[in-house]
Parts: sequence; structure tokens; C-alpha cells
Amino acid sequence: MAQEKKERIFISYKRVDKERVFAIKDGIEQAIGEKCWIDLEGIESNAQFVAKIVGAIDECEIFLFMRSKEHNNITNLETDWTIREVNYALEEHKNIVIVNLDNTPMPKWFKFMFPNKQEIDATDPDKLARLNKDLCEWLGITPRTIQHPAKVEIPTNPAISKPTVVQTPVNIEQAKQETLPDGKFQVGKLWYRASENSSGVTVCELVNKAATEIRIPTQIQYGDYTYEVTSIGKDAFRYCTGLTSITIPNSVMSIGDWAFTNCESLTSISIPNSVTSIGEGAFYSCKALTSITIPNSVTNIGGSAFSKCSSLTSITIPNSVMSIGERAFFYCHSLTSITIPNSVTSIEKDAFYSCKALTSITIPNSVTSIGGHAFYECESLASIAIPNSVTSIGDWAFSYCFCLTSVTIPDSVTSIGEGAFSRCNSLTSFAIPSRVTSIGEWTFYKCSGLTAITIPNGVTSIEKDAFKECIALRSVMLPKTLTNIHPNAFPAHTKVRHF
Repeated sequence: MAQEKKERIFISYKRVDKERVFAIKDGIEQAIGEKCWIDLEGIESNAQFVAKIVGAIDECEIFLFMRSKEHNNITNLETDWTIREVNYALEEHKNIVIVNLDNTPMPKWFKFMFPNKQEIDATDPDKLARLNKDLCEWLGITPRTIQHPAKVEIPTNPAISKPTVVQTPVNIEQAKQETLPDGKFQVGKLWYRASENSSGVTVCELVNKAATEIRIPTQIQYGDYTYEVTSIGKDAFRYCTGLTSITIPNSVMSIGDWAFTNCESLTSISIPNSVTSIGEGAFYSCKALTSITIPNSVTNIGGSAFSKCSSLTSITIPNSVMSIGERAFFYCHSLTSITIPNSVTSIEKDAFYSCKALTSITIPNSVTSIGGHAFYECESLASIAIPNSVTSIGDWAFSYCFCLTSVTIPDSVTSIGEGAFSRCNSLTSFAIPSRVTSIGEWTFYKCSGLTAITIPNGVTSIEKDAFKECIALRSVMLPKTLTNIHPNAFPAHTKVRHF
């Protein structure tokens, strides 16, 4: 059976606007030659279809939000389905396009959600036609067509008033050259923009988003001058879904935010040792990427840098890296092991969230804190040793680590967050460090294998549901220092005794 082609455009709308929205949808589908994903039957009324909508948003490249006067009447933003959809699209960093169906002024709460966001007036046929043209361009369906200016000028930029002239250029790409009003100019297969703080240029876009192989040159010739390629800009290769390989020269020093987001066919990439920073979401949702080597020149891995790289099995982080950003390896379901170098001082929130295949991880004694949800839903993680440099473990940090049987926590830890070890079903015993003063809500919730717990002197409070549904916990000794214990802290069958 042939695999069904995914819809790259998701349309969110109010049911009362169906007639107008479907007319726009038909026009879009005719223009781009592809089907859009749209809820035809009001499936949000049935909870079993929520996953369908979430899955469709995950798969889309462009999220069209059809706004009308009906949105001005929303009384509860948390329960309105269209707002839930657009919030999820925001979280997933989708390209969100707002279409105003009836030229209704934007409500204040909407301006707060989308500051400086422009709307497309659907009452103007010319603007709808422009939308269709833009969609084709964003999806790489038709080649870019640009009017050649009568006189081609080099993009003006104060930072490169005196560009370097190379007498004997090496690896210089020269090709058809075009200029856009925003300062972008084309050389060969790529669009560039003059860098603001150097005499180099930044790769800002791929001319043909359907390209499969790209080689970024070390230098480019533009007019009478030669420029060095020093960075890959924000969104440069975003949604280049057919790209299978790319060569990055060692002149590049930074990879910008979301640079390779949703390059779903990219299987491997070599980052040269000239690169010092990998931006936020740089390789987000590169689903075919199986391995990557980060050079020891890199000092920072941005938030969400490798989020949803679901085929990534291994990665080497060099000891030059000082910080691993939030959600850096979020949903890397195939990642089996990772070694964190002793240059890293903190593991940020959601860093390894839902790395379900992760069986082992080495945390160095340079790390002082483990963020909230850092190892949430690492279902295969069997044991972990936390070094005595760590002072805090964040909320839900090891929640849903079903296979976790052994945890070593040093006395340096002073706080264990809410739900930190909840649903660790295989955990049979746990020694709370002597410097911890409070056990928060849900900390050991549903640790169904927990038979023994040591609560040291110094603990003054045990909060609600801290040991709820710990069905194997039959008895526990409480310290003399305890001054506050919630009535629902332990299961009803647990025999609680004081020293």
C-alpha cells in the first residue's frame, strides 16, 4: 500500500467560519497542488482524536490560523480548541500565518500572544493571491522568480565598507548574482546577507528548497570583491525536507537558531572545528539524523538544538561545552548513551526529556544542578549516580523512569523538586540526603516497588501525596525534626512511626 502523503499546511478555524475558510482552503490547494490538513467533522469533540490533531500539527510546516470576530468572544483561553492548537504550534516553533477572515480588529490578548505579527486580510483578493504565492515559495513548490534590477549594487552594510580583495581565491563560488531590497543577494545556490559585525557574509536561505545536496563555499565572489562565509543564519535551511547532505566549511563560526529545523532527510552532518556556537533549535526535528560529532571548539549548545532528532543514537559532547540548553535532546527517542564532559556546570530543564532508549549517562562532578524534567520519561535508564557537586534536583527530573532501580544521591543535595522520582516503579529503596529539609508534593508518587525509605533528621515537612500510591511501602520511620506532615502524605496502609 502506498504511503499517504503528509499535509504540509494545517488550517485552524472556528466551526461557524467553515464556509469562508473552505473557500480559502480550496484556493490554496489549487494554487499549491497539495491538500491542506483541516478538521472536517469537528473531531475535537471526541478525546480519541486529540492525537490526530497533535500529529497533524507535528507534521505540518505552515500553520494557518483563521481569525474572525468569533475569537473576540472567547471567554476562556485555556479551553478554546483553536487557541489550544495555536499554542501547541507556538511551542513546536511552527511557521504561523494569521489570516483575518472579516477584517476584525485584533483583540488585546491576541496582540499579547503575537507581538508585531502581521495579518493577511482575507477580504482583499490581492492579498489572498499573495498568500498563495508565498505558500508556494515557503514550501519550495515553485522556483523563486526575481526581477533583475537595471543596476546591480553590492548590499550596503557599514560593517563591510572595505571588503577584502583576494588576489588568489581558493574555494570561491561565482555564479548568477541577484539582489533583493532587504539586502539579500544570490550567489549560486544560496542567498547571503552581509554580516553585521565582520567583513564576512551569512548564509541566509537556500534558493531551491527541494535541493538534496549542498556545499557551502569558504568564500564567494560578488561584484569585484570576495567575501568569507562566516556563519549560517537563522532559519537558513528550515523545512528543506529533501536535503540529505551538506558540507560546512571551516570558515563558519556559528550555526544560527533553527538553521536546519525539519531537515527530515538529513542523515549525518560534520561540524567543522571553527564553529563555537550551535543556536537554539539548530537541528530541531532532523528525524533521519543518526549521528553527529560536535567539535571541541563549541562552547554552547542552544536550547532545543537536537530536539526531536528521533533517529539520533549517539552523540559526543566535547569538554569545551559549558552549557547544555533547555530541551537540547528533547524527544531523542533512539539515544542510548551520552557522556557529559566535566566542563558542563548545569543540566537545564527538559534536556533529555523522553529519551526513552537512554540506558546510561555519566554526570560529571562539575554539574551543580539538574533542571526540571531533565530526565523525564527516560524509560530505559536503570541507574544513575549523581556527583557530590550537585545541590539541587528539579521538579519531575526523573519522573517516569520506569526501569530505574538504583539512585545514588550525595549529601550535597539540599533540595529535591516536586514529583522528582514519581512513577519510578522499579525503585525499591531510597536514601534522602541529610541536608534536605522538605519532601515536596508527588516526589515519590506511584513508586510501586518502593519498600524502604530513609528520612533523615533535618527534614521538617512532608507535603501532600509525597508517597501516594507507594503500594509496597509498609512502614516508615519519621525523624524528630519533622514539624509538618500532610495527612495524605503516605498511603493509608503505611505504618508511620516516629523515632
